[in-house]
Parts: sequence; C-alpha cells; structure tokens
Amino acid sequence: MFTKNHYRNVGQTELKVSPITLGTMTFGDQNTQSDAFEQLDYAVSKGINSIDVAEMYPVPPKANTCHRTEEIIGNWLEGKKREDFIISTKIAGPRRSIDWIRGGPKSLDRENINEAVKDSDLVIISSPLSSYKEILLSIKSSLKKNVILTDTGSA
Repeated sequence: MFTKNHYRNVGQTELKVSPITLGTMTFGDQNTQSDAFEQLDYAVSKGINSIDVAEMYPVPPKANTCHRTEEIIGNWLEGKKREDFIISTKIAGPRRSIDWIRGGPKSLDRENINEAVKDSDLVIISSPLSSYKEILLSIKSSLKKNVILTDTGSA
C-alpha cells in the first residue's frame, strides 16, 4: 500500500511517517496482545510505520489497564529495528478524573510531561526516543507560529 516515497516529514524534523497511523486504543482490553501483534504486523506489511498510543490506553480508561497498550507495543518492538517506527504518544490532561495517573494531573506543565515520559512503559521497554528533543522543538516552533497566526487574526 505505502512505500517510503509516500512518507511525509513530521513538522520540520527529519522523521518520516506513513500517511496513515495505526491507532491502538483497544490493545490490552478489547484486543489481546496476540490480536495486537497480528494487527501491528499487518499494518507494517502495508507500509505503515506510524503508531499512536497514549498513557491511558486502552479505553475506556481504567486503573487496572492503564499503560497496557504501551506495554504491548513495547513487547512487539522487541527484536525489531526501533528506528523503523514512529511512535506517537499522548499524556493524560487535567480534565479527566483519573487519579491513578500521576495522582490526577492538574495541568500539562513541564513536570507532568516529564513524569509521563519517564513513567511510560513504552519508553522503558523500547528505549527513549532519540529524537524527543527534536520533536519538542518542532512542536514548540509550530505552537509559536500558531500563536502568531491567532494574534494576527490569520487562524
């Protein structure tokens, strides 16, 4: 389906992602690890290198399944070339009542973001992203541009 010619850059970084990202919010509750591995292998066979996870996955969020999706993705990555995949994760924000994640985050400040990355099962199992700072800089740059556009009425 997709070849590397179809891949696009992530922001202004050198990271290349497939046009479609595999969502994983059911891995670990509705889908077993075996089901997840099958779906991941199929996606990769179709040229998908982008995988979406979140610390509160699977959904619906529950204390006893929190981080399970990250754990499954980490297990699947064992023995694979980590640099072949772009893993996008999200942290839980303050609007949810999920006290089992970092005591119920009150904000998306630097402390909560760093703690979420540090505590991520995916990071522990598959090693930290070497391009983490590069991605954050790209996001920061994009946010600055968005603020400028919003301030000038262009967005």
